[in-house]
Amino acid sequence: MNPMNLFIESGIWGVIILGMGMLNLLIILAQIFLIRRVNVLPLAWSGVIAVVFCGMLGTVAGLVTMFDAVASASPEMKQQLLAAGASMSMSATALGLMIATVQVVLVGVVSCLIANMSVRQ
Repeated sequence: MNPMNLFIESGIWGVIILGMGMLNLLIILAQIFLIRRVNVLPLAWSGVIAVVFCGMLGTVAGLVTMFDAVASASPEMKQQLLAAGASMSMSATALGLMIATVQVVLVGVVSCLIANMSVRQ
């Protein structure tokens, strides 16, 4: 499973998911530099959840594409449109879950680093 293929196949949802993932990564990095002054980790957790929800929204968009294909396409085109909708649907889900998984690990590591710094001071 190549992440670049997932990004391409998920279409606009891939762009949205990746953009939200990058924004959340910046929030996590900001927490490292703001250590004691501001706690933005709850915002980072919200970003992780938002990435998963965008992946799920991409899934719904792919399913709508599939149902539109069944409803309005000619018999010759139905199979091709169903395959395209299923591909977008599963790709958006997989991309959202992959990015969210990496971010969960990063938020956990940063939380542990901050907790260790607080104990030492």
